Amino acid sequence: MRGVELIKEMESLIKEKLELQESTSAFYEMVDDSIRLELLIGVFDKIDQNEALIQEKDLLFLTKFEQFKKLNDVEVLNALEVDERQVFINIRKIVERAADFEALLKDFKLKTEATRLRIHKDLREAIIMNRASSAYKNINIK
Repeated sequence: MRGVELIKEMESLIKEKLELQESTSAFYEMVDDSIRLELLIGVFDKIDQNEALIQEKDLLFLTKFEQFKKLNDVEVLNALEVDERQVFINIRKIVERAADFEALLKDFKLKTEATRLRIHKDLREAIIMNRASSAYKNINIK
């Protein structure tokens, strides 16, 4: 089998994704309506950053996987010899854990959506008020 280095890279990428998912989960657990708006903005920014990084890892993983299949001239992993497929057992286990985390993150996202929307609404209102306030400050009456 060719592409052992690609397999190692795929395994590394999926482990990095899992770490990012764990971090994102921890950030979601911090979301609470009793926390100051400024802190919640930072938490949601971190969540958004992690989600973007997770997407990058997914794309890189798929690219490496396609390279591996092309290198070994197979369309699906079942076309590999039985002993060659064994190296994917560890990757499959990590992928299953990542899928479980994905479901957890979707649940967190649904639970915190109202808070996220409230923050965006409050920010929009604050921006409008600041603009209106600064517009009045610029009027010089003599």
